[in-house]
Amino acid sequence: MTDIHTQLQKALKKKKELDSELQRLQGKLEIAKQNLKQVENECEELGVDPNNLDEIIAELTEEYEISVSEFISAIDELDTKLTQYR
Repeated sequence: MTDIHTQLQKALKKKKELDSELQRLQGKLEIAKQNLKQVENECEELGVDPNNLDEIIAELTEEYEISVSEFISAIDELDTKLTQYR
């Protein structure tokens, strides 16, 4: 009977640990939901659809790459023009 009692005690301890972990994870989930809602609200305030963030990021990345390329071209062109004065 001691063996079954020991198993019961271990099972009850494990249940208590799992209950604690469940509470901790539920708290983290609630915080994550609040953070998500906050980010969605900020996106909407900026006029950005939070459901299209991947598309918007791709567009902005492309615009950034074009701008950097144009900037480098302008610097190279300026360098070429200044060569005659060196």
